[in-house]
Amino acid sequence: MAVADCIENTLQIKLVSMLVILSGVGRRNHFFKIRFLSHSLFIILGYFHLLNDV
Repeated sequence: MAVADCIENTLQIKLVSMLVILSGVGRRNHFFKIRFLSHSLFIILGYFHLLNDV
């Protein structure tokens, strides 16, 4: 479980830093940010689901 917790914490930190970076991008890329965030969240949530099943 410790390894899974470490991976989860690392992914959460990466997600927060990615959100901060994307929030600084100009408004002209707003549509791209929404698509990128939704896709990234989908992948990360799927990964957490797989970890919880193990």
